[in-house]
Amino acid sequence: MLSSDTLSNYVSTPLSDAEIAAVEKACGRALPDDVRSWLETVGAPQNVCYRLPENADRFATMQQSMPGDTFAFATDDDLDAVFAVGPQNTVLQFVYGQEQPVDTGTTFWDYVNQNLAEPFGDIEMAWHTQLSFSTDREDEVIALLSRAFSLTDFEGWAYIDTSPADVVTHHNNCTSPHGSTFVSRQTCHGWTTPICYFNYKIALDDIRSLKSTFRHLDGASVGFKLIDYGILPFDLENDG
Repeated sequence: MLSSDTLSNYVSTPLSDAEIAAVEKACGRALPDDVRSWLETVGAPQNVCYRLPENADRFATMQQSMPGDTFAFATDDDLDAVFAVGPQNTVLQFVYGQEQPVDTGTTFWDYVNQNLAEPFGDIEMAWHTQLSFSTDREDEVIALLSRAFSLTDFEGWAYIDTSPADVVTHHNNCTSPHGSTFVSRQTCHGWTTPICYFNYKIALDDIRSLKSTFRHLDGASVGFKLIDYGILPFDLENDG
């Protein structure tokens, strides 16, 4: 476990029982007690341990091709090894190209404490996200974003540029409660549909309510995908 003093240096967004149950169902296997405790106390998004998923959905992807009596929770920096909780609740290191894992003799919490991220101190933090919509129903995307984020005064699509790969970008400028912003639209020969993007920084106190909004968008049949940049300083800009 992490001490309360250690945890106070980071952003934690604990998952509800229903969210944890959804993660377990998506993974197709039982959550180890230590991983369940992590989700209950730290959750996702998080900035505590950079090697663990910032998005809880990624846990499910990590279980692919893993033995059924293990639970993968992290990769190394070079993405050539996977760390998993094994049957004896010790951490196993699976190295690509090697048949047998290495038992590190450590626990999940040992791993977390050895790989803590550098705290940001008193810097204002936010959850940086990008909302992606792969659909030709652009008017519906604009309507959904307008309702979800109180966007107004849309000016219409304006050409921005064409990349060397012939990706054409348009912006639809608009106004949010926080000031001027825009929705991007990209098209390319060979793509079946345009892709719309909207960058949004979420205040830490609003994370839980925005998760509910994202679940609504996911069910709207407009090709929604959440791109999670993680918990970062509020003033840091992401290219969209």
